[in-house]
Amino acid sequence: MRLRQQAAADRAIANEQRIQEEEQRLLAIAKGERELAERQAQAKVRQIDQTTNVETEKQLAITSANKLKEQAEIDRERSVILSEKAKIDAEAVKVAADTDAHAEAAVLEIDNALAQKLEAEISIQRVWADAYAKRLDYDRAIQK
Repeated sequence: MRLRQQAAADRAIANEQRIQEEEQRLLAIAKGERELAERQAQAKVRQIDQTTNVETEKQLAITSANKLKEQAEIDRERSVILSEKAKIDAEAVKVAADTDAHAEAAVLEIDNALAQKLEAEISIQRVWADAYAKRLDYDRAIQK
């Protein structure tokens, strides 16, 4: 009877050990699955972070490219405006030079006309002076 009791106790212990081992096995599996799930979650978080960083860099690059494109367009428009202004300034300088040349020609023409008038006046005065001199000579000759 003692042997039976001992055998029953041994069976109960063995059964209890099997149950504990099964629980430990299930616990180890659950622990492994939890660790795996945590690693997967961490990997997903890293993947999402990397994707977000790449998308952010992409958007920053696009924004920077658009900014450079807009600046280039502004610079091009500024160049066109400056070119047109330079053409207008050059035309204004040409008009001013033409006006100065015309004014100079007019002044020279006026000076030439004044010089001719002065020559005519001098000639007229010579004629009068000669006539007066001849008259004085004539008057002296008569008085003698």
